[in-house]
Parts: sequence; C-alpha cells; structure tokens
Amino acid sequence: MLVMKSYLITKPFIFSVLLSCCLAVLLWLTNAQDVTNNFFIFSVFLTLSLLLSAMATFLGHKERHQTVLLQTQLQTLQTVLNHLPVTVWQLNQQGIVQIAFGQLHSFGNTAYPLTGSSIFTLYQALPDFLQDIQEALARRINHKPLTIAKNQEYYDVYYQFITDTDLLVIAYNVTQSLKKEQVYVQQLKYHETLFRHATEGFCIIKTNGIIYSVNPTFCQLIGYTKDELQGNSIHLFIDVEMNSEQFPSQWVGKIRHKQGHLVSVLINHFLFKNYEDSSQESLIVNFIKDLTAYKQIEADLHQVRETLETTQRTKSTFLNAINQGIRTPLNNIIGTTELLLKSPIEPRQQRYSIETIRESSENLLNFFNDILAFSRIETGQLNLELSAIDVHALIEDLLGQAALATQRKDLIFICQFSFFATYLLKGDIDRLRQVVNNLLNYAIKSTEQGCILLQVGLLEETEQAVKLHIELNSHGVINTSVLDNLFKSVATADDATQYSIENISIIVARHLIDVMGGTFSFYHQTEDQSTLWFDIVLQKMNCPNTTLGTAEQRANLHNRRVLVAEPHPLYRQFITEQLRLWHLQVDCVSSATECLDSLLDAVALRQAYDVVIIDSCLPYLQGMSLSQIIHANTQVNQIPLIILHPAKQDYPQLSIPNEYNLQKPVMPSKLLQHLFTSILNKADTMNTGTAFLSAHEKHVLLAEDNIINQEVMKDMLLQLHCQVTVVNNGEEVLVALNAQNYDLIFMDCQMPKMDGYQATESIRQQEKKLKTDSHIPIIAVTANAINGARERCFISGMDDYLSKPINSHDLERMLTRYCGLSYFFTEKTSPLVINDVIDDKLMASSNEAYSPHLLSINTQEEIISLSMIETMRQDMQKRGINWLIDLFLTEFPRYQAVVHEAILLLDKDMFYQAVHKLKGGAASVGSISLVNFCKQLEELSKCDNLDEAAEQVEKYLAIECSLLEMALEEEKKKGK
Repeated sequence: MLVMKSYLITKPFIFSVLLSCCLAVLLWLTNAQDVTNNFFIFSVFLTLSLLLSAMATFLGHKERHQTVLLQTQLQTLQTVLNHLPVTVWQLNQQGIVQIAFGQLHSFGNTAYPLTGSSIFTLYQALPDFLQDIQEALARRINHKPLTIAKNQEYYDVYYQFITDTDLLVIAYNVTQSLKKEQVYVQQLKYHETLFRHATEGFCIIKTNGIIYSVNPTFCQLIGYTKDELQGNSIHLFIDVEMNSEQFPSQWVGKIRHKQGHLVSVLINHFLFKNYEDSSQESLIVNFIKDLTAYKQIEADLHQVRETLETTQRTKSTFLNAINQGIRTPLNNIIGTTELLLKSPIEPRQQRYSIETIRESSENLLNFFNDILAFSRIETGQLNLELSAIDVHALIEDLLGQAALATQRKDLIFICQFSFFATYLLKGDIDRLRQVVNNLLNYAIKSTEQGCILLQVGLLEETEQAVKLHIELNSHGVINTSVLDNLFKSVATADDATQYSIENISIIVARHLIDVMGGTFSFYHQTEDQSTLWFDIVLQKMNCPNTTLGTAEQRANLHNRRVLVAEPHPLYRQFITEQLRLWHLQVDCVSSATECLDSLLDAVALRQAYDVVIIDSCLPYLQGMSLSQIIHANTQVNQIPLIILHPAKQDYPQLSIPNEYNLQKPVMPSKLLQHLFTSILNKADTMNTGTAFLSAHEKHVLLAEDNIINQEVMKDMLLQLHCQVTVVNNGEEVLVALNAQNYDLIFMDCQMPKMDGYQATESIRQQEKKLKTDSHIPIIAVTANAINGARERCFISGMDDYLSKPINSHDLERMLTRYCGLSYFFTEKTSPLVINDVIDDKLMASSNEAYSPHLLSINTQEEIISLSMIETMRQDMQKRGINWLIDLFLTEFPRYQAVVHEAILLLDKDMFYQAVHKLKGGAASVGSISLVNFCKQLEELSKCDNLDEAAEQVEKYLAIECSLLEMALEEEKKKGK
C-alpha cells in the first residue's frame, strides 16, 4: 500500500488519467444517453484531476527536499556533537535509550546502535552515573558532576525532561577546563605568595590615586594594615601625585609612617593596561624599597670616612713619633761609632762610648717592641705567654740597663723591695718586663733632677697567688691632661701630643696591664713629684727562688752588725730599710769621721761590726779614702768593706783583702750576695744551677748564615759567659780574625761566598805562613749527618764536629775541651746522650729514598722532637723558646721562597744552598719530618735530578711546612 502511495505520488499524470477514465465509465453506465453532459463532467473532472496531480507533484517534491535537508542537517549536527566534549542521551521513563550521540566512547561502551537498549545495562561499570540517572528519572536532581576514575575525566551532567516521559541527559566533558583552572589557581597562589612574602613593598593603585592592593611588606613599612590602606587615597602616606604622567618611573624620597615619622624609600613604578578588555581601568604598580638601612650604611660610611681621615692624621703623627724614636738612638749609635773610629780615646771613654751604643740599641729595640705591642693591641691579637718570673731578678736587670741614663742626668736611682719573694711566680715575664721598662724610661725622661724611687710591695697573698704593688716615684712633672687621655679606653686621636715616644710607651704599658688583669694609674704628691703605679696578680709556683739566697743563708745574717757610711739621706734610708728587712742590726753615719769614730767605739765596746758599707763619694781625709784609712788601722782592718761606686765608674781592679766593690744603683740581690761573701766568707753561693767559670770570659767567633741558628747559638754562648761575635760567611771570618784574636771558632760548613771548609783552609794556611805556635780551635757546625762529613771537616783543618741541632751541653763540652773552662751540670743525664738521641731521631732516614710519608704522620712527635724542645727550654730558661719560634716563623716564608726561586731559575747550586738553609733553620727548632725531606732534596740536587726535586717540592713542601708551623704554634701555647 505504501509502495503504491509512493508510486502514485511520483506519477501524478498517470493517476489523473486513470481517475478520469474511471469517471467516464461510471457516467456512461449511469447515463449513457446524455453524452454532452457526460463529456462536460468528464472534462471538468479530468482538469481537476490534472490540477490536483500537479499540486500533489509539487508538494511531493517539496517534502522530499525538506526531508533531505533535515537529514543533512541531522547528520551535520550529529557529526558536530560527536566531535564536541558533549554526550547526549534521550531516555524514556524505563531508561530505554531513544537517541544517543556524542562522545559515547568516553563512557566505555562502543556498541552501536544504542537505541532501544537499556542505559542501566549499557553502563553497569558506572554505578554512580546510573544512580544519578535514577535520581533524575525520579525528578530529584537536574545537575550533578561526574568523575570517571578509569579515564581520569570529569563531566558536568545535566538532566532535563523534554516531555512528560522522555528525559534528556547531557554530559559536558570539563576535564581540560578543570586542569586549566587548577593551573590557574596554582599560579594564582604562587603569585599571591610572592606578593605576600616579597622583601620589597608592593602598592597597586588606580589612576585616580585610590589604593587597589598592597602586600604585607608595604604595610609593615608604613605601619598601616591592609584594610586601612585598600580603598583609601595615597595621600595618606605621600603628597606626590603618583600617576604615570607626572610621577617619574623611579623616585627617591620619603613617605609618612603611621606614627608620623618619615621613611626613606625608592619607588619604581609602571602603568599596567588590560589590552584584551579595554573596559577595565588601568592600574599603576609600584615597587617600594626601604632605604633606611642604606641610609644608615651611608651615614656609617661617612663616619668611616671621617674616621679614616682622622686615622690618617693620627698615622702621620704616629709616624713622626716612630721617626723620632728610630732616628734618635741611631744618631747616637752612628755618632759614637764615628768617634770611636776617627779619634784615639782612652779606655774609659771607649767603655763609655760602647755603653752609649748598647743603651741606644736597647732603646731602639724597646721602641720596636712597643710598636709591635701597640700594633697587636690595635688588632686585638695580644696574647699572654705564661712562664716563671723571678721578680727580684727582673726588676734589678731593668735597673741595671737604665743606670747609664740616670747617671747622665745625675739622678739618684733607688730600688726598694718591701717583701721577700722566696718562690717563683707565674705570669708573662716579657710583658711585665716591658711594662716596668716603659715606666722607668718615662720617669727618666720626665725627670731633670732629683730622685727616682722604684718600690715593689706585697698587697695581698693567698695560697695560690700574690698581688704586687709596683710604684715609681720621681721628681719629674707629668702632663696630667695627656695622661688623662692616654688612660681613657678611647683616646682622642686628633691630639698630636698623644703619640710622642714617651706616650706610646705609656699607652702600651696601660694596655698590657689591662690584658694581664691589673690596675694602672698615676697621681701627684707635690707640684714637682709624681707617681706612676700598677697592681698585678701573679700565680705562685711550687719552685723556690734562690736569687736572694736560701733561707739558711739569710738566717745566718740575722742580728749581724752593719755600719753604713752614706752621705745622701735617701740612699742611707734605702740601704738601712733593706738591711733591716733581712734582720740585720744597722747603724748609719753620713761622713768619714763619723764612720771612723763608730768603728773604733764598737771595737772598744767589743761590739765590732761584721761589715761596713761605704759610699766612694765620701770626701777624702788627708788625701786618703776612708777605705784606705780603715785598712791602715790595725784595730779595724779585718772588718770587710763593701764600697759603693757610681754607675759605670771605674774602680780599682786590684784584689784587696776584705774589700768588695758594688755599683750603684744598689740591687738588693747584689747587696745580699756581697753580704754572704763578706760576712760568711763564701763566694757566690747562689745561682748553683748554672755553669761556673774557672777563668775569664772567652772570646768566641760564630760563623753562621742562618739567622735562627745565629740567635740560638749566640744565646747559649752568652749564658755560658762567652763574648760572642757573629759573622755570616767565610770572608767575614777572615776579616774578623784580622781585627781581633779569638779563643774558639764555631764554623758553619755551608755558607754563601766562602763556605766553612774554604775559610778553615785559609786560616790554617795563614797560621803556617806566620810560623807561630798559635792554633785557633775551629769546631765544625753542620746539618749533614752522613758518612764522610766528619772526615771532610778534619781534612780541611777543623778540630771537632757538631751536628745540628745543637744544645748548650754540646757547646759546654767544646768550651771545656778547647778553652780549659770548668763546668758542672745539675742534670744527671749526660749531655752527650741527649744529643745522640736527638741526632739519631732526626737523621734516622738519611739513607732512605723519600716517599709520600705525610699521610702516616699522626703525632706531634713525628713532626718535631719534643725531647729537643724540652732541652731547648732548659737551655734557654731565661728567655724561653717562644722568641725563637717567632723568629723562625718570620724567616720561614723567606726560606721557602728561595727554594721556589731556585727551581724557577733551574739553578742547581742555588737550590742546594736554599734547601740546606731551610734544613738548618728547621733543625734549630727540632723539626724531624721537614729535615728528612730537605735531606732527600739535597741528595736529588747532588745527583743533578732537579726535575724530580722540583716535583717533590711542588707536592710536599707546602704540606711539610704547614705541619711544622702548626706543631710550633702548639708548642708556643705551652708557655715560655
């Protein structure tokens, strides 16, 4: 039927003809007679049929065209929906799919067609989705998000009834949108964090000056909260119009804080426009940097600049003081030496000139010590080095050095102790010596006439420590205004008088006392008398002090009768108090006549004096001195006499029985020693721990090019009471021998210009030419302990051989053997054994090839010889060894530099000499590892293997030197 309908519609003309024929047959059958009428009806009917057929044909074509158009649009729509992130289902009330299109594969079912299937069957794997559909069919929801965990996709699902029974389900895929949103949110949080935690302030304002947004840093900068600022005008904190036209892109100025004060800031700003949306208002973004700290730094720099300028002026003054401090003693030295060279002078003048040179040299050395201490004080690097202190010996030694200066100015110089230091004390002896020496020099230079009195007293004493009070009274005038500045913690740097030579010594003394924990001050007693004083606490040591003799010796002096003949009341008072402190009975007179009367009266009363102390300045009686008169009187000529002579004055050298000479200023220990000798008839019962010479001092020539070895050996020889002359090479040895005769020569074998072997051969040849019996003993001194070294020394004409490192026992042995001097030792250990042990340890690996042994060095004993260090401490008890370590560390970089220079120049001989010198210096401070390393370098140099030597130096020398430096610094910490 449908086929026929379609066919009829498509064939309208055939249908019209057939219909007309059927009508004609019908008319003919019903009314055959009325032909005309029937034809008319037939025609009308046919015409109408044709019109209807045409109309049907037109409508049919139009319907087909619309159907095709709708089908095309439907296909296009379906294609578009299939490619959009949208999925659509039309369901009836039972959940049967009526229509389904879009991204159906995202839901896990790709079976087609879906129409007619139950959605509850299709998507059983998505229970949440099906639950939502049931809720939507029940009209309880119309929208709900959906997450498909399997694909990690997110949907917004909308449910809408399009009819009473049909439900339209639309699912939008929002996965990409959500991801973009998450990224945007993350970026937003990141920018918000930066905005909130930025170190610079941010202030975003609108073009009309209203604050749009601020960060916490800016709020903290001006003291307002965020709520107080946002929506408010910028005139709240700044008066300048901050718009893009008038306000510069960078502005430095001040803004108001909430509390009213101004804050210096740097503002950088730019205009931000939204070109995508022109309707949005433009914003001005401002970056505000707080310049308060920079302004403070600027002010500090300005202050530093002013301080530097002031310091520069101070340095100029300071350098002027240094110039004066150096030139004055040097002029004295140069002038005196020229006088000695150009004019014949008497022995007394010669001795005075030599004393002048010595004093000027000591003043120059003391000045350098003050400059060094001043530098360390300024840099905070002044450290204390604790050692044993003999207060009596220290003070008296300084008084002896200052005696010549006081004699020149005709000053009375007195040292008085009000207590006995029967034990050694512990402190920094060098710093204490420097303080007392500076005070003495200051007092001498500020005193033109009168007396200088140094008093040492005991303030407090406990079982562990003593508190000493050292006071220096002088008739000099002290500039109190200058001293007030000097005693302040920060002196006025612009005061040019502050940095005079004398004031520098006071500055150094004050700071040294502060470092040692003492108190330092001054005061005036009268207009022409001043006092400098300081208190210091020193620890006790469990070691007796024999400077003032033993307790038994002092006890033997108790109640002995002493007569003092001294014209000067201050000297008379000082000697009397000092003798009474030792429990002697003292009578005093002021003239020679009174002295003779007192002596004769005492003899008559059978209370003769045990000793008489006479000042040589007493006037003569009938052309005879008081001592001559006493010796001529048989009643009193057996009484011992102690004659006091002015400092550096010549006195008779003849040995007169019962007469002893003592120089002023009178030292308590010297006076006590003379009392022991005169009263108890004992000669030099003190200092039993040192060597005793049975003959006069010997003249020793020391030939050594290494400054460290020079100082070590010179110090040891001086302690052995030798007069030492130091030269640097063989040529200087020959010059020195032409100028003076020597009793012994210590000759270093390796020296520049002319070595020890060549110098010895020249000396022996000269002795043969003179054809005399004179033979100068020459002792070889070398760091070479290899076989054949001793034989070479003997072949060249040397008498004996010493191997470095050398100690005082070695020198004593040579002096005893070749100079006929007698020594005895307090140590039970043989010095020969000590030296052999050191030599064996230092030279143990002399014949072994060098290897990278540094990794195996673990202990201090493997770097330096601790036994040798202790031996050196014993040999140098007076000075200690820290000065030697400091000297070595000063010269050490120079030794290394010469080694590297020789390598760069490829000079084998220079390299050998440099290494040998380095070895000698290291051996002098007890080095083991570095000495062995240097010996291997010497061997490589002898074998012309400079390349390998250079490689060894590059690898190991710096490490070896660093290890030695650290080891020596550790030794310094142990004290003097």
